[in-house]
Amino acid sequence: MSNDKPYFTLSTTVSEEIPAIKGSRFIGIAMPIENDSEISHLLASVKTQYPDARHWCWAYQLREQNKTRFNDDGEPSGSAGKPILAPIVGRELVNCLLVVVRYFGGTKLGVGGLVRAYSQCANAVLDKAKSEGKCIHIIPKITLKMTYSYSETNHVAAALSKLNLTTKNTDFSDQVTAELAITRQEVETVSQTLSEYCAGKIQLAIIE
Repeated sequence: MSNDKPYFTLSTTVSEEIPAIKGSRFIGIAMPIENDSEISHLLASVKTQYPDARHWCWAYQLREQNKTRFNDDGEPSGSAGKPILAPIVGRELVNCLLVVVRYFGGTKLGVGGLVRAYSQCANAVLDKAKSEGKCIHIIPKITLKMTYSYSETNHVAAALSKLNLTTKNTDFSDQVTAELAITRQEVETVSQTLSEYCAGKIQLAIIE
C-alpha cells in the first residue's frame, strides 16, 4: 500500500459480546495499532482483562504492505484466526488488531460452528465500531516545500489565503523557505496557484 493512499482504520478500542452459543461466550475487542511490535503487549492486556477465558484468538492487518497475521490459539486449525481476519480485510481496515475471547461453555461447536461464531463476533464488533463512528477514513498528507524571495511574500500569502492553507517550519535566511502539509491529490492545484500568484518566481519540491 502506498504511504499516501487513503485508508480506513479505528480511532479507538471497541468491544462487543455476541449472544452465547451453546453456553460459550464470545467477546470481540478491536484495537488500533501502528506496528506488530505492539501485538504481544496488547494480547497480554486482553488476557489480563479476561483471565479465565479458554481461548484468545486474534488477527490483524497492517497498512505497511497490507501485512496480515492470525492465530487460532488452540482452536482447530482455520476455525478462528481466519474467520476473524476475513472481515478486517473485507472492510479494508488497516492498523487494526481484533481479538475474540472465548469462554468455553461445555459443548463443542465443531469446526463449522466455530467458524460461524468467530466470524459473527468479529463482524459484530466491527459493525459497532462503524455505527459509533470509530471506523475512520484517513487521508495522509505529504510535505510541499516552498522557496521564494522576500519580494514574493505578499503573493505567497495571497495564494495561501485563497487555498486556505497555513505554513509550517518557516525559515527566513537569504530566501524564505516554508512547508505545506497537503494531500497528494492537492499537489497540482496548490502548485499551479502558487506559481500563478508568484509569476513562476517560487520553487516547489515534494519532500518524501
